[in-house]
Amino acid sequence: MTQYDEKNFIRNQFSMSEILPPWHEDLLRQWQNLIDTQKIPHSLLLHGVAGLGKAKLIQAFITALFCEEKKIFSACTCRNCYWLKQEMHPDIKWIKPEEKGKSIKIDTIREASLWLQLFPLNGARKVLVVQDAEHLTSASANALLKTVEEPSPTSMIIFIAPSPKHLLATLRSRCYKMMLVCPEKNLIADWIEKNTEEKLKEEFFFPGMGPEVLLEGQSLENVQQANLVFCILENLVAGKINFVTAAQKMKDLAPDLVLNYIY
Repeated sequence: MTQYDEKNFIRNQFSMSEILPPWHEDLLRQWQNLIDTQKIPHSLLLHGVAGLGKAKLIQAFITALFCEEKKIFSACTCRNCYWLKQEMHPDIKWIKPEEKGKSIKIDTIREASLWLQLFPLNGARKVLVVQDAEHLTSASANALLKTVEEPSPTSMIIFIAPSPKHLLATLRSRCYKMMLVCPEKNLIADWIEKNTEEKLKEEFFFPGMGPEVLLEGQSLENVQQANLVFCILENLVAGKINFVTAAQKMKDLAPDLVLNYIY
C-alpha cells in the first residue's frame, strides 16, 4: 500500500468543484442533506443517459461519506480522501463487466457479497458500487437481492445504470433513486468551452447523449450520422416511412454507431 504523504497530497489535491460539472450540484446537495440528516440509504440507484459523469458523481458521494473533515465541495487532506484519490480505499469496491458489453458474472457478485459482510477497516461502512448495472444477469441480480433486502448496518450498494428499467424490478423497488438530468444546451456549451477552449457548434447537439460524450473525440462526420439516424427514426415513428425504407437509408452507416444512437 502506498505510504500516505500529506505534503505531496496537499500539493496535488484540488477543489471538487474543479472536476465536477455544474449539473452535478443539485444531487450533491441532496446527497449532503441525506448525510446531515442521517438518512443515508442502504441501496442507491443513480441513473441518466451516457456522458453525464455518473461515475464521477458517485466518487463525490463516496468522498462525502468517508471524508474525515466532512467536505464535499472543497479539497481535503484526510487519510480517507487520500486513499480514495489513489483508488485504494479498503472499504470501497467497484465492479463492472470484465469486457465492454459483457454480463457481470455471478461469481463476481458472490465474491462482492461476501466482501460486504466483512467489518469495515477504516470507516463506518463498506460501499459496493455496481457500474454498468444494466449488465447484471437475472442470476447475478438475484444473488444480490438478499443483500439488498437484508442489508447489514455497515453495508451500502450503489447501482449505476442508464435507466431504472434496466435493473431487476425487485432490486429497483428497494433502491433510493436519483436521476441525473441532461443539462440545457447553453450550460453544455459553456462547460465544453471551459474544458476545450472551443465553442461547440450547434450541429454537435443531439438527443440521448450527455456532454462528456461530446469530449470523446466526436467527429463532425459521426455527429452528422447521428442526426441522420435520429431524423430517420423520427420519420419512422411518425409513420412517414416504413421499416424497409429506414433500413435502406441507414445501410451505409457505421453499424456500431447506428446501434449506439438507436439505443
